[in-house]
Amino acid sequence: MSAAVTAAVGMCLLAVSPARAELSTSGDPAGDGQHGRRLDVTAIKVDNRDHAIVTTVSVVRLTAGDIGLRLRAQGKKRHLLAGVYSERYHGSQKDVLSTRSGAQECSGLVVRWNRDADRIRLRVPSTCWNGGDFGAVQVKVITELGGADADLAPNGPRGGWRWTEPTPRG
Repeated sequence: MSAAVTAAVGMCLLAVSPARAELSTSGDPAGDGQHGRRLDVTAIKVDNRDHAIVTTVSVVRLTAGDIGLRLRAQGKKRHLLAGVYSERYHGSQKDVLSTRSGAQECSGLVVRWNRDADRIRLRVPSTCWNGGDFGAVQVKVITELGGADADLAPNGPRGGWRWTEPTPRG
């Protein structure tokens, strides 16, 4: 097969390949929660898809409470910041997306609390944040029980609350 044909076939394969999401996972030590096992974060998985950022937060024991997800990406002139806040008590749930401009309407914002798997999955459509104009993202998470901090994740090597490593956009 000639080099030109090989290159053409390769280009066709690239053109029909689906967009690939980039994944990263950050661990957080079990047992560092301020309320024992309840909402003690053990892992954060970031899936930076083309159409949505999907963050899965694993905890030792999922109970009613609050979760805050902070998002950060490098913009053209400054860091872009956003936050998702989800509150789940007594069978009701309230989810909010906020940016520097305040609370934002966000069709497709989904937060699922899965007690059987001890996980919270947060899906933020890309169009809800800076019109989808961002690249790699970093996250950090706070969980709360009754308004009091339960855990901050991920922890840095000497403690403290840090951002995850950047997850490139897929």
